[in-house]
Amino acid sequence: MNSLGITGIVDGGGVSMYPANYQALFKLWHDRQLTVRVAYHLCAPKPGSELADLQNLTQLLPQNFGDDMLHFNGPGEILIWADWTDGASPRTAGPGCSTC
Repeated sequence: MNSLGITGIVDGGGVSMYPANYQALFKLWHDRQLTVRVAYHLCAPKPGSELADLQNLTQLLPQNFGDDMLHFNGPGEILIWADWTDGASPRTAGPGCSTC
């Protein structure tokens, strides 16, 4: 990515992204082989327990975790499932709607 001029990315931390999915990223960072700055998010994985899920996901993060190459940027795309779903299925964007 560096050869294309990319120096940093922000990972949105979408649905079905769990801490285990980030292990390769953490290993590159730990081994000082990360060449692109990364800000990552974690998302509550299931409806109805968002607060508890986010507390569990972040309880092991020390204050000020990370450095200039990698840092936790906060909750991901789903803070409260009810705001993202109609109670049964995920929202899908309709014609001309980029924020649905």
